[in-house]
Amino acid sequence: MRKSIAILICILLALLPGRAMAAFERSILQYHHRHWSEESDAPKPVFAVKQGQRGYMWVASASGLFRFDGIRFDNVSDGIDLVQHGPPSAILVRRNGEIWTNFERSGRFAVYRGGRLRFLDAPRSPDRVQAMHEAADGTIWVLTERTGLPLLRYRHGKWTQFGAKAGAPVDNPFSMVVTRDGTVWVSFTGSVARLRAGETHFETVRSKLRALGRLSIDPQERIWLTEIDGTYPITGVGGRGDPPPLRHAYATDAAEIRGWPMFDREGNLWISTYYDGIQRVARPDPRGATTRAEAIARVEHFTARDGLSSNATTAIWQDDEGNVWAGTENGIDRFWPATLRFESELTDPAAFGDLLLQASDGAVYIGQASAIYRVRPGGHPEVIFKTQGEPSTLCEAPDGAIWIGVGREVVIWRDGRVRRLPGRVPVNRTIYDCAFDANGDYWVTASFGGMARFRAGRWDQPFGPARGDFIPKSMVADRNGRIAVQWTNRMLGWIDGDRRRTVPIPWDGYEPDDAALYDAPDGGLFVAGRFGLARFQDGRVQTISARRAPVLSGVNGMVQTPDGDSWLAGPAGIMQIPSSRLAAALANPGPPPAFRVFGALDGLRSLPHDHSRRSIVRGGDGRLWIATQTGTLWLDPSDIARNRRPPKVHVSALSADRLYRDPQRVKLPAGTSDIEIDFAVLSFANPRATRVRYRIEGQGVEWVDAGTRRQAFYTNLAPGTYRFHVIAANDDGVWNEAGATVAFEIPPTFVQSRWFLLLCVAAGVLLLWAILQWRYAEAMRRMRSRLEERVGERERIARDLHDTLLQGVQGLVLQFQAIADRMPGNNGERAALQKALTLADDVILEGRERVQALRGHQDATDLETVVHNLVKTHPFYPAVEVRVAIEGAARPVDPLVASELALIGGEALFNIAHHAGATEVGILVDFGRDELSIRFRDNGAGIPADILREGRREGHFGLVTMRERAERIGGKFAIDSAPGQGTVVSVTLGANLAYGGARRASLWKRLKDYLSGGSDHPRLD
Repeated sequence: MRKSIAILICILLALLPGRAMAAFERSILQYHHRHWSEESDAPKPVFAVKQGQRGYMWVASASGLFRFDGIRFDNVSDGIDLVQHGPPSAILVRRNGEIWTNFERSGRFAVYRGGRLRFLDAPRSPDRVQAMHEAADGTIWVLTERTGLPLLRYRHGKWTQFGAKAGAPVDNPFSMVVTRDGTVWVSFTGSVARLRAGETHFETVRSKLRALGRLSIDPQERIWLTEIDGTYPITGVGGRGDPPPLRHAYATDAAEIRGWPMFDREGNLWISTYYDGIQRVARPDPRGATTRAEAIARVEHFTARDGLSSNATTAIWQDDEGNVWAGTENGIDRFWPATLRFESELTDPAAFGDLLLQASDGAVYIGQASAIYRVRPGGHPEVIFKTQGEPSTLCEAPDGAIWIGVGREVVIWRDGRVRRLPGRVPVNRTIYDCAFDANGDYWVTASFGGMARFRAGRWDQPFGPARGDFIPKSMVADRNGRIAVQWTNRMLGWIDGDRRRTVPIPWDGYEPDDAALYDAPDGGLFVAGRFGLARFQDGRVQTISARRAPVLSGVNGMVQTPDGDSWLAGPAGIMQIPSSRLAAALANPGPPPAFRVFGALDGLRSLPHDHSRRSIVRGGDGRLWIATQTGTLWLDPSDIARNRRPPKVHVSALSADRLYRDPQRVKLPAGTSDIEIDFAVLSFANPRATRVRYRIEGQGVEWVDAGTRRQAFYTNLAPGTYRFHVIAANDDGVWNEAGATVAFEIPPTFVQSRWFLLLCVAAGVLLLWAILQWRYAEAMRRMRSRLEERVGERERIARDLHDTLLQGVQGLVLQFQAIADRMPGNNGERAALQKALTLADDVILEGRERVQALRGHQDATDLETVVHNLVKTHPFYPAVEVRVAIEGAARPVDPLVASELALIGGEALFNIAHHAGATEVGILVDFGRDELSIRFRDNGAGIPADILREGRREGHFGLVTMRERAERIGGKFAIDSAPGQGTVVSVTLGANLAYGGARRASLWKRLKDYLSGGSDHPRLD
């Protein structure tokens, strides 16, 4: 009966591979394991491990309290004297995000919030704290090591003790769990007690002398006890009622237990032990094991021999992603469900790669160094045949028998019976590959040994021995029974009976090498090698070169599954791609196709074996089996350990003048320009495969790819408000688009402030004003000096003319007058002489006038008077009315300026009187605020255009002289005239030049004139 049931189960497993695999338990060796020890700066020894709400792993150790982001350990207890207070012994993660701990020597509680660890204003623990737990209503329960006072409660800001007076056994407390209904369960050395919600007295529910029990809660909230006789449940579901009748407790040794037994979310029990590493029971049955042998066998062990950081383990915890963490004496370890699973039976790999064969009944056959294994759908590897040497080929005959090549012999296995094929294979080399054709003939290749066929009980070589154009290697039978074979290193052949045809393999410039062949379900033939991947179908060849997709170089195994995926094995790892996407990449040259690659972090202990001809096959239960350098692994495409949770992202610190932990909004000191921002991507399954991008708003809009860095540096930041934003994706490409942000403000220093800018502008204006003042004062000084020199020269000339020439002429006139007086009155010569003396008097008078003109008007400051004198001394013949107009308030004019203006005016009136023929003359003096101007206007004949263009009349220097005089005093000289329309002569000069020590022109006017080369910048040459 039992045999029939077993057969039925096997049939169901074969027919329902998905259901079979759903029941296939993962062993502890089928987890990817990694540890952080002293070499990784991990703290040690570890007393507690928990995950906070932000995603950090919190570690209590002898070195202090740390938080871990998968890459760095950050000591948040810096500044706390561990000699005085002792190390933290327990961790509590509250629902509000706070992290509580207790220091075992001082008994003081501390809380981490707002980026700092602070001591709480709370009573001290009476002894070392073993555990803390927050109930659903916010009540905090604390388990201590104090005999007779094991339990503390914190509720509504008050602490309450529960000890012997509350019915607690006077015994050593060991462990505590709290159910959802608020019941607290505590184990002691020889008993288990509970304190129901709302009650104040313990109730002992189990007693057993020196049981040394530890408590745990499974996903259905049964309370389990791990004690000296093993592990079993002590309640029903929800922590209520009695458990089902126990058959055999799982054989865990409580004497080894030190940490806390813990059920993961999948229902597996993990136990940290003191001397024997980690124990694990996969999905323990509440009824226990059926037999004592099963009770022992179901307890798995993971120790230092398997890579654990230490056999002395102290804590266990499962994070949000499903990682299981263990604290040990030497650091911290992590277990992640591996996609590729190791089979402990397959520990003797073949030197040239394990042989893999998918049989027609769904079983997978594996040839290792000295044995052939069969794996039935949903089963484990079982040895079916021990070989005398390493097997070289595996093939399935049409009748289901397995033909095994060993050296140059062939062994046939079927249903446990073994027979040898008569005779040796007629090749002088080890058999390389094998296949059966449509006629049932058995073919083998031997590379340099040629090719042989077994037909009707005899061996032959239809194509002769090996030669330069015939070196057969890999082969495979297609759906029609034709055999595809790598004919030479460069050629691919098809054999159909005794007929053959060959085509070149597209090596694409790579050195030819062994090729792997795969017959696709749709009839195409895939050929892979160093060159990449090619597909032969319907006479066409499509290729993805390794130059285009380097991950395809050296592929030596391929499988296409019914669910539409293609799996490839090669030096890059195990690659997955939808078959439709692969077909599109083969048909259309373009960017390389995107593969999902499974590697070491997915459980691939070593690369696929480079000598294998078929390094990946698919079993009838859907599992894929991969031959690697260290043995054969398998994976279930329907049970890939995917990380579908977006990673938590957190800005852990901002460093400038000091360290700001967990910043949200920071106001930095004024003048800060360089900052460092530390952030964490809290995905622990594969932390170095995460993708991180960040940017700072206020400086740039482009995202920066951080790679494996977890820091951002900014220099030369200007004052302002910034917002740093970081986002990340886990190893499965799931993005946390919200990410984490921190806003920070950099106030300006006084030098960077607007007030300083305004001050600088004001100082610049004042400096410019001072420069202009100095420049104009210097120009005035130089101009006045030149004018004084000219006036002095003119005075010297006037004195010389007066003292020498005029006086000499006057003396001569007197002598001639004396002579004339002695001559008779009626003498005609006297009359002539007297007439000459009259002319001489006129000359002397004119000379005196000229001398007076040379001396100028040195003392004149009233320009109005000077103008009226000019009119009086320059009569017009015939007489013309000269009108003088004054605009503005009359002001004293510099004597030197007045003298020059008088000379200019005299020349202007002279020209009008002698050349213009005017009937009207007007003189306008404008005493402006910023400038002085004088204009001489007439309605005469005007000045011809050629004279205006040349600026002078040939042989005359009046116009030139007036212009030169105006420029020498810093003025602007202008003539506006047209033939028949009269003439206007004007002179304009700045107030600071015209009015002497009076008010100067405005700064803007002076600056404008300075820039335009105007009147306030007089010529000095």
